[in-house]
Amino acid sequence: MRILSIAFVVTITFVSCEIDTEINIQAPHFVAQPVVICFASPGQQTIGFVGQTTPLNEQPVIEPEVTVLSFRVMQNDQIVGLLQPALAPGLYQSAGILAFEANKPYYVEVETLNFGLVKSEVVYLPNLTPIDTLFLKDSTENLAGIFTVAAIFSDNSLQHNFYASKSRYFNGDDELVDSSANYVHLPSFVFDDVDFNGTARLYESKVPKKIFNTQAQSVKMAKLTLFSLSQALFTFLSSINQNEGSFSDVITEPVPVTSNIIQGHGVFGLYQSDTLQIHF
Repeated sequence: MRILSIAFVVTITFVSCEIDTEINIQAPHFVAQPVVICFASPGQQTIGFVGQTTPLNEQPVIEPEVTVLSFRVMQNDQIVGLLQPALAPGLYQSAGILAFEANKPYYVEVETLNFGLVKSEVVYLPNLTPIDTLFLKDSTENLAGIFTVAAIFSDNSLQHNFYASKSRYFNGDDELVDSSANYVHLPSFVFDDVDFNGTARLYESKVPKKIFNTQAQSVKMAKLTLFSLSQALFTFLSSINQNEGSFSDVITEPVPVTSNIIQGHGVFGLYQSDTLQIHF
């Protein structure tokens, strides 16, 4: 196993009123920690990733350098399913569809040669909140503009609910991916029901009329997905958005990404989802 360490000095120069000030910052000793990310939902294959943290002054390694002996999804000390190595380094997937029940407790256990047994905190599968209706609310006239798509769903008042939404764009059978977007594979809008608990909620999604990658392609259809999230997944996705936004401010310390992996980093999150499509 490669021993990862860090010892470097960063020099920051402030220029103000023609006075140069040099500040030497000694970074703390680096100790690698495990990273486990696993998203799971009923009716879908469970996918996981196992890796480790790397020093700030090193490029991320392609090989995760973590030897995984077993990757287990658990409920009350009983194995729900095992995740097996996938084609890509560090990726694991279930052989089939694992059975999850709403409001039941689950956690993951990853037995590693590097870090021993790595576990997540217990999370609960949320109830599914379906989309009641999806419709075109507005559209700009120019071809390079946007469609405003509105969705309505009914929130359950009996519990604190956590949501996210994601839109996918299509031209015929071809999915159009906006390569300029950050974290394009993750939901872009994360929210909870504090402001609308127990009532119908309308929210809007801006759909571009064209996606500009190597060439302009018109969006003919969009699929909007509403995710019902476990609280741990909600806080993880929220912190990613806040962390990404904090890097634009060089004065403010970046917002840390939350984790429910005990003595490690990452997240085990459960969700349910409902998808509707609209044609333009």
